[in-house]
Amino acid sequence: MPATPRGSLVPLMHRAVGGDEGALEEFLVRVYRIARAFVRRRLPRSADDTFVEDTAVETVGRVALAFTACRAGTEGGVVAWILEVARNTAIDLHRQELRRALAGALEDLDTTVCDSTPAPDILTQSEDALLDLLAETHAALPPDLQLLLWARLIDGATWAEAGEDVGTTPAGAKRRYQRAQARLRRELVRRIHQLPEPKRDLVIQRLSAFGVRI
Repeated sequence: MPATPRGSLVPLMHRAVGGDEGALEEFLVRVYRIARAFVRRRLPRSADDTFVEDTAVETVGRVALAFTACRAGTEGGVVAWILEVARNTAIDLHRQELRRALAGALEDLDTTVCDSTPAPDILTQSEDALLDLLAETHAALPPDLQLLLWARLIDGATWAEAGEDVGTTPAGAKRRYQRAQARLRRELVRRIHQLPEPKRDLVIQRLSAFGVRI
């Protein structure tokens, strides 16, 4: 847990809740430092300078909007709340990058699709629907599985590195990854079949063009 001066956060937060602008500014500076240290330590391969800064700044913004609702009464409780906000922020930013990566993958796949592809507007509709489903399905997984899939598929982590990120051994990371893949596929197929008929047919048609059968 990031170090902060003992007893500093709770009174600062209470004063900020009471309208003390100086206390709020100091409190948010502490939030930034805690979030930045957490992301750099907990997500080492994802913690390039840009990602760390983006996550820390976004965390500060979220805390600034929600600190009046924080009910933690101890130093550790406030820090734990800040870390939870930072963790969720990091996952949300990962999801955004994942969607961009998936979009790029679909564009790459387009070069291998046969000549009988649908019209461009139909492609856009089907790909948008597919990307939304993939993002929703990924977001429904537990946070550790989201990070594990990200580490292997997008970040190119080794099993040892991925295991370190989620607190397990390389063999444990591989087993979790295999289960996560199977769960992701099951959930994706289930969500596709729950789509309204026109959109469902478009998504299935697009997947078929990529050689994927569901």
